[in-house]
Amino acid sequence: MPRLNNPEMLKILRDLEKGFPEMISRGRDFWRSFEDLELSSLWEEGGGTLRFTPYLQETPAWDALWTRFGWLEETLTVISARLNRLGKLLSEWGAQELSQEVNNFGALLTQWRDEVARILEADLEREVAWLEKGERGGLALRLAPLEVGSVLAEELFAKKRAVIMTSATLRVGGGFDYFSRQVGLEAFPREKVDFCQVDSPFDYARQALVCLVEGLPSPAQPIRTKRAMLLRWRPFWPGPFLP
Repeated sequence: MPRLNNPEMLKILRDLEKGFPEMISRGRDFWRSFEDLELSSLWEEGGGTLRFTPYLQETPAWDALWTRFGWLEETLTVISARLNRLGKLLSEWGAQELSQEVNNFGALLTQWRDEVARILEADLEREVAWLEKGERGGLALRLAPLEVGSVLAEELFAKKRAVIMTSATLRVGGGFDYFSRQVGLEAFPREKVDFCQVDSPFDYARQALVCLVEGLPSPAQPIRTKRAMLLRWRPFWPGPFLP
């Protein structure tokens, strides 16, 4: 491999050496912005999720969040561009494997930037966006559509020759109409969709037990808390027990 003496490559490396600490600093400021959001809204039961609402988006804390994300977005855009150029130079230099790693890292930064922007710009009439806090305090941004039917119709059913969906709970009110609407099957001609109901061989009257227990922990509580509370009921449970 030839000696590194490309002036453009050396300049990019120096710029990246200065840019990475800036990216890390602005990234930390961005995530700290969510602490201010906590003062403007309430975490849902158990402290696990903070849903982004129209009210929250009107607060000064949300404006500050967007400002800090703008700074971070600008830094990520510049670094990604320099990484892409560096990858091309490395490829021309003969370092194909290193070039691929640099390109992958640049693509990862671009993807993260775009996904965060997508979540913060969510259409709250059609989507739900929220901040999720893990047991160890880690934060994650989430986005989900309120109606998945159109997404499934366009991205799954329309692109596959056949899709088989099975479950014990597809029928509602004795039919499949509700399920069809929810998953987008109504977008297709009726003759292209087949339904089949198979009776269960399970004898529910003799082999099933329904037990309603008061005081169970919230699903949002930590695993260790739920396990400790469930273990209190172990002596009264006749069969296998996996807390």
